[in-house]
Amino acid sequence: MARQSPTPDSTIYEACGTFTVSGAEASDPISIAVLRHACTASLQAGAPNLWLDRLCIIETDANDKAWQISRMHQIYASCVVCLVLPGGIRRLVGLDEETPWIHRAWTLQEAVAPHRVEVLFAWTRGAVTGASGSTEPLWPQAVIPTSRASRTSPPS
Repeated sequence: MARQSPTPDSTIYEACGTFTVSGAEASDPISIAVLRHACTASLQAGAPNLWLDRLCIIETDANDKAWQISRMHQIYASCVVCLVLPGGIRRLVGLDEETPWIHRAWTLQEAVAPHRVEVLFAWTRGAVTGASGSTEPLWPQAVIPTSRASRTSPPS
């Protein structure tokens, strides 16, 4: 059974804390709460591993960064599920909040290359949590087409 938390999302995110990555200190800090949501969504989708560019690309190593970037399409195409965080790794955003996500260069392949794409967003009326045995999701999400076939098949 799901329950609604009386605590606003912003308070929850602030209470969980953030951290930065060595070599990427100028970037937004990573929210532990958002990272937890992403890990939960990844596990629920059957993906035991989570590749997060901010953590997996070694920003201080130009060779590693170039190597990883040259393989981004392959990384996206071979993933079990691609979790899109329109508000970035700092916080989940609401569906009605405009973000720069669509204007970033790599987001086209992030949305097109994977076989399954899910968008994580924040609820506007508090956090929702699931209880053990619940059939309801444990993370806030919106799902866009779940298979390549549903994006490429002509309408019936």
